[in-house]
Amino acid sequence: MKNEVSVLLGKNEKTGEKELLGFGVNESWKEVASQFNGKAKVAVSDNESSLRRVLLGKAGDYQACVLHCIRDVKFYLWQAGLAKDQRKSISGRVEKVLWTLRSSVEKHIWDGDVKRLGWCVDWALLELKRIGCELFEVGLDSVGRFICNAANYMVTFARLAVKGVCVPFCSNLVERLMGEIAKRVKH
Repeated sequence: MKNEVSVLLGKNEKTGEKELLGFGVNESWKEVASQFNGKAKVAVSDNESSLRRVLLGKAGDYQACVLHCIRDVKFYLWQAGLAKDQRKSISGRVEKVLWTLRSSVEKHIWDGDVKRLGWCVDWALLELKRIGCELFEVGLDSVGRFICNAANYMVTFARLAVKGVCVPFCSNLVERLMGEIAKRVKH
């Protein structure tokens, strides 16, 4: 029997230390999140819908892991039966928008041009919505819907950077930690 381990981690704003906010084995995300009584400023996670719904109620802002979103786009394209070159072309457009935005955040945080960074966020949202609408037009509703619905959550890291708040654009920190825990538990 496989067990599902769910972990909510937070970063203490004052000390910078990581804190365990919730932990559960074979429990729903709602049950795990109920262990955390506060309200986080920002939540970052993969884009699993049940986790996202819980975190939207527990945080002021939500950042969906960009890497997971790109994988989700690729999965929906594969599920729709598109050929590999078509999937690569469409997912490449989404990746290009998100990596351009990430580069813009790094550049404009360094040079202090938050006005330009705000423009970059607007551009990225417009491009993601455009891609989603194009996919709707050619009958790829599930992919188009996903991109349109997740677009705002994919750019939260940049939107907050405009306000001087640094947020990770992906959940790699937690992914690495969970990988280490899984490795140790197996041995």
